Amino acid sequence: MKTKEIIAASLLLVCCRSYATPVTFDDFNDSSINTSLWNVSLPNSSSQVSEAGGNAVLVARGGLNTVASYSDSVDISGRFQFAGSLDHFRVVFRSDLSFNSPTFEKSGMIVVFDQDGQVQIGESEISTLALGTFNPNGWVDFRITDDGNNVKLFVNDLTTPLLTADSTYRTGDRVGFYNREFPFNTVDVDYLRVASVPDSTPTIPVQIDIKPGASPNPINLKSKGNIPIAILSTSTFDAATQIDQSSLTFGRTGDEKSLLRSNLGDVNGDGRLDITCFFDTQKTSFQRGDVQGVLKGKTINGVPIIGTDSVRIVP
Repeated sequence: MKTKEIIAASLLLVCCRSYATPVTFDDFNDSSINTSLWNVSLPNSSSQVSEAGGNAVLVARGGLNTVASYSDSVDISGRFQFAGSLDHFRVVFRSDLSFNSPTFEKSGMIVVFDQDGQVQIGESEISTLALGTFNPNGWVDFRITDDGNNVKLFVNDLTTPLLTADSTYRTGDRVGFYNREFPFNTVDVDYLRVASVPDSTPTIPVQIDIKPGASPNPINLKSKGNIPIAILSTSTFDAATQIDQSSLTFGRTGDEKSLLRSNLGDVNGDGRLDITCFFDTQKTSFQRGDVQGVLKGKTINGVPIIGTDSVRIVP
């Protein structure tokens, strides 16, 4: 669970039925970077990567590269904000993560968010394929879908692509995130999710908060009680009116029929109605070592939804 307010835009039809292996998801709510998920990149003496206040903090070209490889179509999403000045935030994919310039730019397909409000899709430093503008002030929600031939970029309003580009350019199968090279460049990252997308059934990702008010999110396998989960509404997705509450399932895989009841209320104080659901702990099928809970369901129009959040199995 995030201890600060989360308003992650969620309404996006992407090409996936479920987040198949491999999946990299991190809400950066630990005390240090999870090295089972990320390789930390520190290409120069000023580079830093850390976790603080529920965010990953990238300084002076500090970066996070996925440990997992993504040779299939890929779905990349996250939330960041510029915390320094004159900065860029870069997402590189279809990459071997090698540096191809003196300023430590990485090879592969790349999306560049500039603090001056420009954003582009390109092939490394070779060419710019699409160029647009976005609001760089405050938190920025983004999503990138890539089927190996076509790239779509969604920013803040995640219902319509801001940019699209066609390209088969590829140097590898890794995904990375980093910022500009100067000591005054800092980017805070709220969460990142990278997932292979093996099929074409549309799914809407939703923002969930397991055990609101608790951090981390402990689940006792011996408990005979329930697990509360908030499905958060955003400026672009009204969970209270768009989700078929009777369709909700939750647990280790998200397919567990464990729903007990649900109700409406403003969980995170943003003035929007959220859904709070309660699931039978004994029916969620969690096991020792699990680190993520998965919620699935459908909208009132029958479109699948999915949401994930971290868990800690106790005792």
